[in-house]
Amino acid sequence: MSEVIEIALRQLAGKPANEGGLWVDVPNKPPYSEDNPPDGTHEASLADETWSPDPWRRSYECWLANPRLLSRAEDDFWRNAQKDPRYRRPLTREEREDVECEEDDQPVFEPALAKEEWERRFGDQEALESEL
Repeated sequence: MSEVIEIALRQLAGKPANEGGLWVDVPNKPPYSEDNPPDGTHEASLADETWSPDPWRRSYECWLANPRLLSRAEDDFWRNAQKDPRYRRPLTREEREDVECEEDDQPVFEPALAKEEWERRFGDQEALESEL
């Protein structure tokens, strides 16, 4: 019986997320190429795209990969955090060299700066879920 369950789980994991599986269309990240345009997506395993030992990082990576899988509150948090100046940092020297014009030389969102606020709002949920 356990072998049948294992086979079924493997088959389910190979399906797209909208069918209950683990595969999602994820926005392309730099470096871009002709085969990997900036506005394109690629199919990837949700587990591979989102795994981190840090719960806040898993939440952020899941938001990037497929925000519909998060609660409305977490989706709103990450969307609003992008605009919050408290979670922005100056560009590094290497990043400034890649900027094509001065107008793009703005502080960039740094999800690690939002870590404490995410943990304050959502961290207790992780502990409560693990107690079940």
